[in-house]
Amino acid sequence: MTYGRGPTVWRSGFHPDPASSSRVQSGSRGLGAEQPARAGGSPSDGLGARDGQALARLLRKHTTTPQRCWFGIWDGYGWDAQIAAFTPCGTTGNYASDLIDPIPAKVRAGQRLSLPRRDYLLYTGPVEAGLAFVPDQGQLADLWWPTDRAWFVSSDVDLNVTYVAGQAELIETLLACEDLEALAANPDDSVVTGPDNFPGWLTDLVEKAVFELLNDHRAELTTSRFTASIELKPRLWGNWHLRYTCAGPNQASGGHTRLLRSDLRRQLIDAICMLVTNQVQG
Repeated sequence: MTYGRGPTVWRSGFHPDPASSSRVQSGSRGLGAEQPARAGGSPSDGLGARDGQALARLLRKHTTTPQRCWFGIWDGYGWDAQIAAFTPCGTTGNYASDLIDPIPAKVRAGQRLSLPRRDYLLYTGPVEAGLAFVPDQGQLADLWWPTDRAWFVSSDVDLNVTYVAGQAELIETLLACEDLEALAANPDDSVVTGPDNFPGWLTDLVEKAVFELLNDHRAELTTSRFTASIELKPRLWGNWHLRYTCAGPNQASGGHTRLLRSDLRRQLIDAICMLVTNQVQG
């Protein structure tokens, strides 16, 4: 661990288990190989543990310094706070115990890496150390980059996507990776994902759901993040009522909307695309 001017940095002692880091499942769920597999995000969205393992394996091949990487973890996760444990109803007394802070005290008290709206605590280690806090805190590093600066990974507590910047070869490999859901992005893109840049497999799912609704008035749309059960019912004057329920690993929701009789197919496409976008964005 080194100290001095600028942000305080410590060396991660994280050593990945080769057995666990090689168990990312390839293949897919839903309509077959057209849909990339996704290994389930964390409760705060973003990458999950197996997603992170897949990403780390890929990133390791695209840097000359895979053993010397840098990581930033947001200092606002509250790991240094206190937790109160209250006695059952009908008894008396309050008890508080300190959480075990995984950040070394000298680092916690030291300088931060400051970016707009966020301060980060820095640590170093091999590329797999991006998962150093997954076992106990369930959190990947927010910022990753190797010493040779061949790529950069960025996520945020308020986003449910992770951005990866790098050379064209890395990005092409990432987009083709069956273990991760990935979309191409440009620096001037909005952080909001909409139907205009849905991947082909998701567009096919939307089209299939619309076809089933028009013919059977019922459809089920299944992705690796959620399953939507959708029902279309006739209303007065030739109008329609669309109702749906969605269930995923970390959430369940539902809703409904009224559709007019004119251009029903286009309205169904728009409604289902909005449903998918809302589920992805949270």
